[in-house]
Amino acid sequence: MLPLLAISAALAAPPDISGVYRLELTVASRADVPVLGEADIVAHTTMLATVTPDDSGGYTQRHTTCRIQPESTLRIGQTRIPRSFVAPMPDKTYPLALSMAPDGRWQYAADFGAQHIGYDPTRAGGQPPDTDSHPAVLDWEGDGKPGATIFLEVPVFGQVEVYITQLAHTRVSGHLTEDGAAGGVQIVALHQRSIGAQPSVFAANPNVTQLPGQSRFSLTRIPDGSTCADL
Repeated sequence: MLPLLAISAALAAPPDISGVYRLELTVASRADVPVLGEADIVAHTTMLATVTPDDSGGYTQRHTTCRIQPESTLRIGQTRIPRSFVAPMPDKTYPLALSMAPDGRWQYAADFGAQHIGYDPTRAGGQPPDTDSHPAVLDWEGDGKPGATIFLEVPVFGQVEVYITQLAHTRVSGHLTEDGAAGGVQIVALHQRSIGAQPSVFAANPNVTQLPGQSRFSLTRIPDGSTCADL
C-alpha cells in the first residue's frame, strides 16, 4: 500500500496557486543592545507576492517588499524602518518547491536568496562592511549618509539615526492552505553592521540570537491588481 501511495503522490498535480498574495514574514530574535540592554525583537515584513506558472510545470514567485515594522520589548528605545529604507530594496524572484507530504497535504517551500542592503556585495566579497570608509558602502537612500539609515526613538535623545549594512538570507517552508500557505522561517544568514550613528554612541553592534520557534510566515490570496498601498 505504501509504494502505491508514494506513486500516487508523485503523479498528483499540485493545485493551481497562480495569483497575487499578501506575504507576511515574522522573524523573532533576542538582542543584547549596547546602551539600551537586552530585548526581544520581532520584525514584521509585509510583501506583495505574485505566483505564476513556469516552463517546467511548476511555479515562480516574485515579491516586492512593502513595509518592515519592528517591535521590541525595550522600554526605552524603539526602532523605526522608514519607507526610504524599503523603497530601494529590489524585487526578488525564485522558484517554488511544491511536494505532497505523506499525510496528503501539499508542502510549500521557497528560498528568497541573499538580500544586500547598504553596500555593493561584488566589492565586499558578499559580506557587509563594518566601516563607513569601505569602498563597497553605498548611500542606500540617497540621503547623503553612508549605508542604509534606520531610526531609534530614544527618550532624552529623541530620534537617533543609525547607519547600517546588512546581509539577509531567508527560507520559508510549510504547507498550502485554502487561501495560500503558512509555516516556519529559516534564517540562513543575517549579518548587520552599524557603521555610524548620530549620536555616535549608538553605533554599536548587538549580539543577536535567532528565535526560530517564534518566527513564521503566511501567504494569503488577495485580489489581482493589488498594490503595496492596498496592503
